[in-house]
Amino acid sequence: MKKILFPALLLCGMGLTVVACKKDSAVNADGKEVVAVDNMDDANAIIEFNNGLIEKSTKNRSNLERVVRYLESMDAFIAGKTPVLIAPINMPNMSKLKETPDALGKNKEAVKTLVEDSTKKIDDIKKKTDELVTYIKAEDYKDDNGAKAQTYKAEIMKLIDDYYATEDKLTAIMQPVADGAEETILKDHPLKDYILGSKKVLALSQNITTAVTDQYNEDVYDIPALKKQYDVLEKEIKANTAKEFKVSETSLQSKKGYYENFNKEADNFLATLRKVLREAETSKTITEGQASEIHNGYQNVVSRYNNFVD
Repeated sequence: MKKILFPALLLCGMGLTVVACKKDSAVNADGKEVVAVDNMDDANAIIEFNNGLIEKSTKNRSNLERVVRYLESMDAFIAGKTPVLIAPINMPNMSKLKETPDALGKNKEAVKTLVEDSTKKIDDIKKKTDELVTYIKAEDYKDDNGAKAQTYKAEIMKLIDDYYATEDKLTAIMQPVADGAEETILKDHPLKDYILGSKKVLALSQNITTAVTDQYNEDVYDIPALKKQYDVLEKEIKANTAKEFKVSETSLQSKKGYYENFNKEADNFLATLRKVLREAETSKTITEGQASEIHNGYQNVVSRYNNFVD
């Protein structure tokens, strides 16, 4: 069973006031449609929809992490080794996303189907978890020595794995589409270079966070590979920090502080990575606390990025 759930995330959205521009449809190296945007309304519709997906994914992930912690503590509780088992917070029904926009073109139906599938899997996880909580509260595990608890655990973890597999498929479609829409929006934006540089830092921060999580969950460690990722991230952060923030628009000059705060937080993240990797190089392992520390550091970077582009 996975010990922690810090999956690869959809990159956060953007909320900057945009300027009008136009972009033709683009295709990736495989000839698949990346984005079909020929006006600013469509570009904004894609970004708004993607931001909704990000919010939904983030809330779901937080709830699922609570479910996993419950499952991990359950065996000790049933065995009488711990007197308390805190049930996961009731998973609320997520507000419905806006209608899948026509601007997604040929990707629209696939995205719509994946979103529906993802929502159903969350509902199934909620239902199965509620059944398990009721089973535990009623102490029915005393009748079967916890056998049904193990069945519930296996079923819930399978559903969680399936949910994240669906989310991965959704991300694979939406990320290049959202990137294309963002390029359209940023084409003539005065903050374009600062936003794209910061987004690259954010993407690399996400990559190393995901790599640490995967190594921890699989209990197989390649610290030299993580250090290589660190070096690439450090280079990008230095390059982003070195840019002199200069904009003529009075309304955007206040963004300088947010940009600097983002770079400072990214540098703090580097410090956390150095500390964990230094210790891991000796121990040849990464603890749950260290993986959580890196994940929390990454979330702080995301927060500063959102402050900058909002």
